[in-house]
Amino acid sequence: MRILVVDDEADTRSLLQDLLEPAGHQVTLAAAASEALVHIQMKKFDLIFLDVMMPGVDGHALAQFLSNQWDTFDIPLVMISCRHDRESKGWARVNGCRRYLEKPFTTTELFDTIDEIERTRVEDPVEPR
Repeated sequence: MRILVVDDEADTRSLLQDLLEPAGHQVTLAAAASEALVHIQMKKFDLIFLDVMMPGVDGHALAQFLSNQWDTFDIPLVMISCRHDRESKGWARVNGCRRYLEKPFTTTELFDTIDEIERTRVEDPVEPR
């Protein structure tokens, strides 16, 4: 899968890259929403991991924007955050995120999430963009 990781924390970006690339995924990293939008304009992604709390445009706003655009609404979004409250999880759902991973998440949770999204894409394929 082509995966975009959007997180302002370098450690989280590196951790996800170190876990996902050996598993065969192509990983692109972005430290902010503006950087993510540049990558999205240049490349198609199969999955986007978004951090909630980022300076400037946060993950909720970016998720809402992507979910409302004709060329990105079908990209599965997964929110990742250290926030464990119901409100944050609810906002993620409202803004189009398929899953919400609480930091720190386990490797099993990460790969189960990816497997679930891959199964969903195979079972209910959307026309390619």
